Amino acid sequence: MYIARWKEEHHMKKILTLGLIFLFLLGNPSILLAEETPKPEPASPVETGPSPEPIVPAETNPPSGPASPAEASPPPKVTTPIESTRTDPVANGKMDTKSTYLANGDIYWMKRIHFNKKLKASYKMSFVIPGKSGTFKYVEDIKGVKKWRTVPLTGTLPKYVGFISTDQYHMIVSHPTTYITGKQNTITQSSSSTPITVTANKNGGYTLVIEFAQTPGTWNEIWGLESTEPLIDWEKPPMEAVWLYYDLDIERKWSWDGFYVKTPASYSPTGKNMFWRIPANAVALSFVRTGGSRAAEDLGWIMLRVSIAHQNKDGYWETGPRSQWLWKDYGVKEGFFDTRFNTDMGLAMLYGYRMYEEEEFIRSAERYANWLIKHAQKEHWTVQKEGQEGWLVADYGQQAPHKRVHASLNHQLAELNYLYEMFMETQQEAYRVYADKLLYGIKNTASLWIKPDGDLHYAYENGKGIKPDYPYLTYNDLWETQRILKTLNGEVDPDLTKLMESKKKFMDKHKIKGYNPRPL
Repeated sequence: MYIARWKEEHHMKKILTLGLIFLFLLGNPSILLAEETPKPEPASPVETGPSPEPIVPAETNPPSGPASPAEASPPPKVTTPIESTRTDPVANGKMDTKSTYLANGDIYWMKRIHFNKKLKASYKMSFVIPGKSGTFKYVEDIKGVKKWRTVPLTGTLPKYVGFISTDQYHMIVSHPTTYITGKQNTITQSSSSTPITVTANKNGGYTLVIEFAQTPGTWNEIWGLESTEPLIDWEKPPMEAVWLYYDLDIERKWSWDGFYVKTPASYSPTGKNMFWRIPANAVALSFVRTGGSRAAEDLGWIMLRVSIAHQNKDGYWETGPRSQWLWKDYGVKEGFFDTRFNTDMGLAMLYGYRMYEEEEFIRSAERYANWLIKHAQKEHWTVQKEGQEGWLVADYGQQAPHKRVHASLNHQLAELNYLYEMFMETQQEAYRVYADKLLYGIKNTASLWIKPDGDLHYAYENGKGIKPDYPYLTYNDLWETQRILKTLNGEVDPDLTKLMESKKKFMDKHKIKGYNPRPL
């Protein structure tokens, strides 16, 4: 067997010294690996119509601030998270480590291991966390039915991202997973994986052992978030309901370079257990929009930092795979621009700036807003009414020649909401001017959107409404637009009110749940 151990045992309640921070700045993560002598040998996409609505509820009641250190004498203050990335040799390969020391004292890390050749022996590494009693809390998913489970912190842990809590320490840890890198920002999860095993130590603490098969051509990954303070207050009523749907390891994957989701059959490439890196991170958006827990505030910052690295020079995040129906109907190939996914990511950056006051987040939001305006200028239908010009903006695009794509109502609403939000944040009048153009695109075609049965059309194309709408997503987008307009103008828009009333009657008639019930 090949064994690697973390040198530090994370006695985090001790006062953090300047020496620790100095080591961190040199590139040492909170968890440092050293190998022992080897013993002998004995792992909302574009559909043909609207894709399923995202189920990502928002956390509520954000805490007033980070918890105070447990010690009477505070550690040296770190006001900006400290990041490091390093590569270390291991037996038969290498290990990449990202680590972030957060301002509140929490530590995030991710490890990725590559092997040079196939060996029968598995590769093991272990680390120790303090505590005398502990539990592992996780969401069990059986055929799409999700339930919370809590088991003692001992033996073999279930194969899910989970929450470790001891009387001295708290941690979110992923399940060890093996992947194969694919084309066009895709990865495929290997079926081979081994669960984490836990042993209670005689002198206190728990040893967690992670094991990977040594197979070349794959990479193996695990990540964790650690704290001396509870990462989530499970006594707060919304927390279990909210985190029940934060999928980070089943249909969605949080990985080294971003957020991945299952690749639909309409994409190319596609395949069993294949995931593609989606431009929008809906979990991060929920984290930064409302906070609600220490874990949300920690992971929100981390996820935004990773996403910025993939924002291209034009200001948007590409969809890597080819959508077969976009290619067939409109000539849009791989590497295209999706307005909804991108606008949701831009909004996450904006809310990230409001939460963390990080300049790079508002700069990212501005780069995307400026690109969105350029796209709107180039790819829109002009609709006039009573001398007022409006635009309906194409949902998808790219630099290569292609046929103009339809303009869906939910994309259009998300875009104008974002531009209004950017105006309110920056006071740059151009954002409001273009948001108004998009708003009048809807107002000038208001009667066109309502179907005979009271539901709304999904999209506009060549002077008519097309395709069936989402069950409730568009209604929620309309609600958000009305909220913003009431903030800006002191009143809601009557044309949008008619659309909302018609949609709500249809939803209630068909017993559709999930829409925003709050009054404006």
